[in-house]
Amino acid sequence: MYYEDDGPGIDPADRDRAFTPGFSTKDGDAGVGMGLASVRQIVLAHDWSVHVDDAEILDGVRFELRPE
Repeated sequence: MYYEDDGPGIDPADRDRAFTPGFSTKDGDAGVGMGLASVRQIVLAHDWSVHVDDAEILDGVRFELRPE
């Protein structure tokens, strides 16, 4: 299963820390960086994994959720 968006994406250099609490791609105080950290916790609780890549259909980011 995957989710894609048409936003600015996540720089490949930042993808390893995208799920770290406090990480945000937004400038200044626009984001608190808890959204993807929360997603990761939910995914792990269900014995799945989540991976970040470039979108294949849209122009943003792609999150792939896979059962482990």
